[in-house]
Amino acid sequence: MLATPKLNLSIANDIIIRTAKGLQDDIVFFIYTNYPDFIENYQIIIYAKEDLEGKYPLKTTELKKANNYEPIYWDGILDNGSLLETNKEYKYVLEAYGKKGRRDETLPKFFTVTSGPLLPDKKKEGEKAEATKGMPGFGADNTAQRGIIPEGEKVVIYGKDLAPTDKVYIDDQPVAVDEDGRFIAESYKSPGEHQSTIVVKDAQGAVKSSQVERIDVAGEKKGPVKAFFKDFFQDFFIVGIIDLTLGQYSFRGHVEPVAQDDHYDEKVYVDGRAAFYLKGKIKGKYLLTAYLDTEEGKIQDIYKRLGDKDPKRIFRNLDPDKYYPVYGDDSTLVSDVETQGMFYVRIEWDKSKILWGNYNTQITGTELARYNRSLYGGKVYYESISQTRFGDSKGILTGFVAESQSLQDHNEFLSTGGSLYYLRYQRVVEGSEKVAIQVRDKDSGRVVNTATLIAGKDYTIDYYQGRLILNSPLSLLADSYTIISSALFNGDAVSLVVDYEYNSECFGCNNEIENLTGGARGFWWIFDQFGVGSTFVREKRDNQDYNLYGVDAKIKLFKGTYTNIEFASSQQTQIPGSFSVDGGLSFSPIKTSADKNKGNAYKVGQVIDFKEITGGAFPLDLEAYYVFREQGFSSLDKDTEHDTTEFGVKLQYDITKNGTFRLKHSTFDEKDALFESTSTAQLEWRWTERLRSILEVRYKKLKEGEGFVQPVHPEDDHILGNEEDVIGAVKVAYDLTKGTQLYAAQQVTLYRNDETPRDNKTTLGISSQITEWLKADLEGFAGDLGYGGRVGLTTAVNERLNTYTSYMLSTDRTEGKTQRVTFGSTYMMNDKTDIYSENQFKDSREETANSEIVGIKYRPTQRWNIDFKYENSHVTKDTVDSYVEQNIIKRDTASFGVTYDHGPLKASTRFELRLDRGDEDENQYVTTTSLKYTVNKEWTFLGNCNFSLSRNMTNHMDDARFFEISTGFAYRPIKLDKLNMLFKYTFLEDLPPLSQIGSTDVDERSHVISLEGIYDLSRYFSLGGKAAYKSGQMRLGRTSGEWVSSDTMLFAGRINYQFIKNWDASLEYRYLKVVQAKDYKHGPLVCLYRHIGDHVMIGVGYNFTDFNDDLTNLSYEAGGWFVNFIATW
Repeated sequence: MLATPKLNLSIANDIIIRTAKGLQDDIVFFIYTNYPDFIENYQIIIYAKEDLEGKYPLKTTELKKANNYEPIYWDGILDNGSLLETNKEYKYVLEAYGKKGRRDETLPKFFTVTSGPLLPDKKKEGEKAEATKGMPGFGADNTAQRGIIPEGEKVVIYGKDLAPTDKVYIDDQPVAVDEDGRFIAESYKSPGEHQSTIVVKDAQGAVKSSQVERIDVAGEKKGPVKAFFKDFFQDFFIVGIIDLTLGQYSFRGHVEPVAQDDHYDEKVYVDGRAAFYLKGKIKGKYLLTAYLDTEEGKIQDIYKRLGDKDPKRIFRNLDPDKYYPVYGDDSTLVSDVETQGMFYVRIEWDKSKILWGNYNTQITGTELARYNRSLYGGKVYYESISQTRFGDSKGILTGFVAESQSLQDHNEFLSTGGSLYYLRYQRVVEGSEKVAIQVRDKDSGRVVNTATLIAGKDYTIDYYQGRLILNSPLSLLADSYTIISSALFNGDAVSLVVDYEYNSECFGCNNEIENLTGGARGFWWIFDQFGVGSTFVREKRDNQDYNLYGVDAKIKLFKGTYTNIEFASSQQTQIPGSFSVDGGLSFSPIKTSADKNKGNAYKVGQVIDFKEITGGAFPLDLEAYYVFREQGFSSLDKDTEHDTTEFGVKLQYDITKNGTFRLKHSTFDEKDALFESTSTAQLEWRWTERLRSILEVRYKKLKEGEGFVQPVHPEDDHILGNEEDVIGAVKVAYDLTKGTQLYAAQQVTLYRNDETPRDNKTTLGISSQITEWLKADLEGFAGDLGYGGRVGLTTAVNERLNTYTSYMLSTDRTEGKTQRVTFGSTYMMNDKTDIYSENQFKDSREETANSEIVGIKYRPTQRWNIDFKYENSHVTKDTVDSYVEQNIIKRDTASFGVTYDHGPLKASTRFELRLDRGDEDENQYVTTTSLKYTVNKEWTFLGNCNFSLSRNMTNHMDDARFFEISTGFAYRPIKLDKLNMLFKYTFLEDLPPLSQIGSTDVDERSHVISLEGIYDLSRYFSLGGKAAYKSGQMRLGRTSGEWVSSDTMLFAGRINYQFIKNWDASLEYRYLKVVQAKDYKHGPLVCLYRHIGDHVMIGVGYNFTDFNDDLTNLSYEAGGWFVNFIATW
C-alpha cells in the first residue's frame, strides 16, 4: 500500500446551537492520525473565520496525548472567558508537534454558532453531550503543512467477518467497522520489534476476542553484501515479465494488405518485451518506485524504444469503460506510475523526490513568474525538513527538463449554473489537466478566492472529446461583502479555470529536438526573517522560444508581517487563453496580441500586523501592493497588451474597543485603454452599548481609452465611459431595547462629474425582534434621484426555520417608479433535510425583472441523499449590454440529484436543465447516472449513462450532443469456481461543438457488445472464449445526411490442456470480419509449453492466417512457426 502520513480533526456537528444558558450541547472533537508514536503533543485551536492567516487564536486546547476518536469535549468558553457568539462562523485546526519542534497542521474546517431555544430533556446541568455515532473523517488526511517525517514503515492490520455492530480496538484505540463487518487500521512504526493488541467487543461492550500481534519493522540493512541483497529484495515488492519470440512466416497471395508488416517477408524475426514494476524502501528511508514496459517489438530495437513516448498512452485515470466496467472482485485501482513513456523511476525521501516520468512543473510561489505545466521528462524536487520559527520550510529547490510532445491551453468559463463544460481543444493529454474554481470581485475583476478540484472526486473528464462534467453544478455567483449592486443578483462572479495539455498533429513535426523545455525554481530562507528565490524557464518552439526569468525576496519579521519583492522578465507569449460564457459552445480570446513580444514586470507587496508586533498595543492591519507590467510581458494567466500598473492598500485600525477605522484603495491603470480607481474610508464607532455609528467616504473614477476592447463581443460598438464621483455617508443606529434598533443614514454626493446628477439620499429605518421568533424591518428613503421604502418580516419559527419577506418602493429619474419584492426562507427541517429559497421581483419603467433560487438537500437515511436546485433570472428592457452574458436576458437552470449507497447497491443520478433566452435561444440538457449492484458474492453489475444535448432553438440546430451508455456484469460463482465470465455493452453517440478545435463536422454513433469467459473443464482442461460485435455509423453532416455503417465481428476460442506435469498444450482459433467491406481474417494457432520451475516456460507453436477480401480480391494465406520464452517474477 502507498505510505501516506495522515492527520485529521473532525467535529460531531458543524451547527452549534447557543441558548440563554450556554451551548445546547458541548462541541465534540475527534482526532485521527496514523503516526501517533511520532507526535509528542497536540493543540486544537479555534479562530474567527475571517482570521485567514490564523494570527489571533480565540481558544487553544493543549493535549499531551490523544487516542484516535476519543471524544474531546469543549463547552464553548474562549480563552478570554466569553462564550462563542451567535450568528458567527468559526474555524478550527489541529497542530501536532514532534521532535525538534517540527510541526504538522491541518487545513481549517468550520462550524457555525446559531441561536435557538433549549430543547426539552436535551441537556441537563453538568451532563456531557453524547458523542456522535460513527467516526467522521476516519482514515482521511487533511494535512495542510507537514514537518514531521515518520521513520520506519506503515503497518496495516485488516479484519473481516465481524458483525456491523461490533467494536474494534487496537492498542486501546477505536477502529471503524463498516457495514460489511470489515475494518482496516494503519499506523507508522519505527524500526524494531512491536506488538499490537487487537480486541473485538460486541454492541453491549462484552469482549468477543482478544489477540496480540507481534510486528518486526525493518530498518537500515547492515552486514555482508550477500545478506544486504537478500534483505533488499525481501523488503521490495516486484513483479515483471520477459517475453521473447523467435519465428518465421511463409506467405502466399497478395502482399499489399501486409506490406507494412515485415514479419511477412519470410525472414526469421526475433521479437521481445520486457516489463516490470518495483516498489520498496532502501535503508528504511528512500522509497523507490520503478516501472518499465518496452512493449512488444523487434529485439534489436528494444533500446531505441525506451526513448519513445506517446501522449495518447494511458498513464493515469484509467478509464474502465475502455475495458470492462466491473470485474467482480471488488478490486481498487491505484495509479502509482504516471508516464507516457516506457520507463519511469521515482525516489522519495522525507519531503523530496527525484523522478523520470510525467509530472507537474510546480513553478509557483510568486505572482509574476509562475509556470505550471504537465510534462514528461526528468524532475528534481527538494524540500528541507527544517522549518523556520514561523513554520515555513527552510528551503525548496526544483528543476525539470522535458521534450514536450504536446501544447498547452488555458480556458476560463463563466459559470453557467450547470456542470457541463467543453474545452477549447480535444485530444487532451490524460492526467494533464489542472481544474480550479475562481471567485472574482465583481467590481475589480481580481481573484479573491481559488479552490482546486480533484479528478474523480469533483469532476470527470473525457480526454479524447475534451468534455468536462462537474460532480455538482457550479453556482452562478458567490457571496459578496458589498451591499449595493446594479446587477439583478448581488455577488462575485464564479469561473471555472482549466489548464491542460493537448495533442497536435503538426507540433514538432519539423524537428523534435526543438521542443525541449526546462526550468528551475529555488527559494531559501537565509535566516528565519529573510529568504530569496529565483526562477528560470525556457521553452523551445519553432522560431518562437518562450523565456521567463524571475528573482524574488521575502522579509518576514512576524507571522503576519512580511514584504514580498518580485521581478520577472518574459519573451514571447506563454499561453494564448480563451474565455467562454456559455460552457464552451463559443470562445473569445482573453487578451489580444500585444505589439511587443517581450517585457518586464515588478511587484512589491507589504503586509504588516502592528497588533502582533506590539503585543496588542497598536491594533493596526496594513496590506499594500504595487505591480507594474510592461507591454508584452506574459506569464501563466497574464498577457499584457498595454503597460499596466496596479496599486492597492487596505488597512484596519481598532482605535479602541469601540471604534474601528478602515481604509481601502485600488488603482488599475492600463495605458491608453482603461483607468479605474476606487478609494473607501470608513469609521465605525460604538458610543455606548446601544448607540453606534458608521461614517464612510468613497471616491471612484473610471475612464476607458481608445485602446479599450470588450472581452466579449469586441466587434460591437461601445461608448467609452468616463465616470467620477465622491460620495459621503453616515449611519447612526440605536438600540431602543435589546431587540429593537432604530437607524438613520444620510448619503451626500460631494462631487460627481456633469454626466450624472447628484445622489443625495436620506434613510430612516427600524428593526425589531418583536418576539423570539418574529423580526420586523421597516425602512424609508428619499433623495435627489427618487424616494421609496422597504418593509420586511423575518420569522425564526424555531432554531431550524427562518423566513424573510421585504417590499421596496422607489421613484427615481432614470427608471421612474420601481417596485421590488423579495421573499425567501431557510429551513433545517431536521438533521436530514435543509430547504432554502428566495424570490425577487422588480418592476420599473426601464425593465421588469424577476429572479428565483430554490433548493433542497434531503438525507432521509445514511443511505440516501437527495438535492434539488433551481435558479432563474429574467430581465425585460429595451436594450441589453452586449458585455453581459452575450445578450442573455433570461436564464433558467435546474438540477436534481439522488444518491443511494447501502449494502450491495450503490447508485446515483443527476439531471440538469439550462434554458438561455436572448439574441439566440439555447437549451441544454445533461444527465449522469451510475449504478453498481452486487447481487451476491458471485454476481456484480455496473452501469453508467451520460447524456447531454445543447440545442440552438433559434436555428433549430444541435450545437453539441453526446450520449454514452456503458454497462456490464461479472459472474464468479463460488460453488463453481471453475467458471468466470465478463460482459460489456457500450453505446456512444457524439457531436462535438463547432467551437472545439480538433473536432470535425462528423456525427458518429456506435454499439459495442462483448462477452468473454473461462471454464476449467477438469484439472487438466480449460476452455476460454470471447465474442465481440461493433456496429458503427458515421455521417459528414452535423445533423443531417446519410449514415454510413461499419460492422465488425470478432470470435476467439482457446483450449488449454496440461497432459503431463509441467507440460501445457493449447489450441486457439480467431475470426475477424468487417461486414460492409466483405473481408475476413481467421486462423488457428497451436503451441506446446514446458514449465521450468515456477517462473519460466518455453514453448513452440505454429500460427495459421487466412485473409479474404471479396471487394478488392486482395487475399492471402500465411503460416509460420515460432519459439516463445517467458520468464516472470
